[in-house]
Amino acid sequence: MSIISSISTLASLAKGALGVAVQLQNTSRIMYMLGPFMFSRDTAAPQTISRTNHYEWSQQARLGRENSNQFTGIGEDTIELEGVLYPEYKGGTEQITLMRLMAEQGKALMFVSGSGFVYGEYCIVDVEEKGAYLAANGNPKKVEFTLTLQRYGTDEDDAGGLF
Repeated sequence: MSIISSISTLASLAKGALGVAVQLQNTSRIMYMLGPFMFSRDTAAPQTISRTNHYEWSQQARLGRENSNQFTGIGEDTIELEGVLYPEYKGGTEQITLMRLMAEQGKALMFVSGSGFVYGEYCIVDVEEKGAYLAANGNPKKVEFTLTLQRYGTDEDDAGGLF
């Protein structure tokens, strides 16, 4: 590993640690948690959440009758969080860095709402950011982000006790 990549990695980790420090100040106003990452109005504030569940059906042709569908299983479960950061006000761009660092770990994370609803384990599959209102030094004054999560799935071999 080169010196430059080592310094880059250390800088990313430092930014991530700063992101965690900011989050710890806002534990009473949690909107959602993804593993150790806290979404709140004072950090990375989601403006919308959408969830899509896909169910697998296979169409079966039948002789002399219309086709029939057969349920073949549960498909993808995707959650998309869209939000905004105002780095000069609160949160800073370290929140986006922390999302990316978590995604790079390649691990499933528990996703829970602030009201205590447990969605289950999800993987970060996409982190997108868009900066606007750039300052003279190029830093954005507004950062919109989209975080896409996909259900990890179960490791159990059990088919729900049906067989």
